[in-house]
Amino acid sequence: MPAGAIPRPACEPSAASAIWVRRPDRARRRHGTAERLPRKNRSSVFDAHGWPADRKLPPRPRHPPGPERFTANNALGRLPRSSTFASFHHHSVARVNKWFTIWTAFSACSAAGRHGQNRRRNTHVRDGFEMASPPFSSGIFGLVKGSDGARSRSLLREATELYVSEPVHTRSETAMYEELAAQLLKVTGLQDRIRIATLLADYSEVPASVMRSLLHDIFPVSSVMIEKSKSISEGQLLALAATASPSHLEMIAARKNLQPAVVEALLGRMRADGLTALAANPSLHFSPSAVRHLVENAHGNPRLARLLAARMDDVQDTDLIDLFLDLDGRGRRRVIQALEIAALREFAARRPLPRVPMPDADKVATLARACLQRNTEAMARMLSDITGLDAPFLVRLLADQGGEPLSICLKAAGVDTGIATRVILFSGVDDTRSYFDVKRLVDLYEMVSLRSALLLVDRWRGVVPAARRAPVHVPQAQAGTPVRATASGGSHGEKPAETPQIRRDRA
Repeated sequence: MPAGAIPRPACEPSAASAIWVRRPDRARRRHGTAERLPRKNRSSVFDAHGWPADRKLPPRPRHPPGPERFTANNALGRLPRSSTFASFHHHSVARVNKWFTIWTAFSACSAAGRHGQNRRRNTHVRDGFEMASPPFSSGIFGLVKGSDGARSRSLLREATELYVSEPVHTRSETAMYEELAAQLLKVTGLQDRIRIATLLADYSEVPASVMRSLLHDIFPVSSVMIEKSKSISEGQLLALAATASPSHLEMIAARKNLQPAVVEALLGRMRADGLTALAANPSLHFSPSAVRHLVENAHGNPRLARLLAARMDDVQDTDLIDLFLDLDGRGRRRVIQALEIAALREFAARRPLPRVPMPDADKVATLARACLQRNTEAMARMLSDITGLDAPFLVRLLADQGGEPLSICLKAAGVDTGIATRVILFSGVDDTRSYFDVKRLVDLYEMVSLRSALLLVDRWRGVVPAARRAPVHVPQAQAGTPVRATASGGSHGEKPAETPQIRRDRA
């Protein structure tokens, strides 16, 4: 039993078997010389906390006005210091410490900003004593701007950590954090802003003003929100796409499940080299107008053309015909398949096939000698005379690594298999092609139909495809004169045009 302690009488009600009342003389009790108090000095009635009932507590002091009353200790009030309250007090202080720290800083900043002004403070009553509402005034920014900024950075970071730790916030808490971020983001360092953006990227309920500030920040900060945040609305993305840099636009294009309006806005602002990020997004579905825009910008851009060829759902085979030279082997197979289908439709519609003139024997012999001499310019010049294509374009066909355009061009030129094999063998970047490449290209030469080869070569010449040509058949009236179109605007005195001579060729 400690010295100076008195056992509690057994007749008195108690929650514990032994409660000791220590003598207030700490000096004598520390040395073990405390004596038992006389019976007349002991109280026979105890309260629920184990203190004598006749103990008189000092009056609770009235909190002086000012920001110093908003500490975690003073906010809970002055209550008896029992063991039960000590545990409750410890956990309560740990829970509300951060918010009261923020309120203390804001109260100090607000008091400094209102110094010398006779203004009534907005107050409310909580737990029996007066508390000031969290002030958000312009004095906050002025005070932080005059300091070194370390306090403001730590305050904003701690407030963000506390904000994202709770899934739901009241309207006042959201307004408090919005005003805090609006004032302190202006003076926060780059690394701290990146940390704040990382914390808010995984949070679902980010205030709109804070989201707007982070999205329109520099690229290292905004890229975190654009890449990871799932709470960005369509309007915020449209506003960002209207004024953002090309790097921001590429990050937006890489987001999953973009709305059609955002895709149209990106197509209107992105450069041709930046459209690859949009075409590489597998979660998007392009409209026909978007596909046409992408195909127009894919000419001379092999990367974009190959990405479009890899999209099997929204990009059709016929959309890739004009990109044949920029495609890889997979995309070219899609184009050849589309050309064969178009050739079958031409044949089913009984459209005549133009007669292919047989190449001159002297030109073919000159082409064979140029192949043996590995003279690319002479080969291109001879093929230009045979096919009617430009010589620089044929130089590109001869230097193509895949070789599919050259095989189709030789098929449309009407040369025999031997000459075609020799031209294919001595084409390409290297001196000669490998056996497997030559076999693959010769098989393609024999497999592709003449009609489909002519369709592709006509596109290379710039000729309107056969499907879009004016009909050769001219309807005749009963009197034998051709029917004049109403939109021609001709007078009645004009002579009827002669009926063109129609020559039918077997397909």
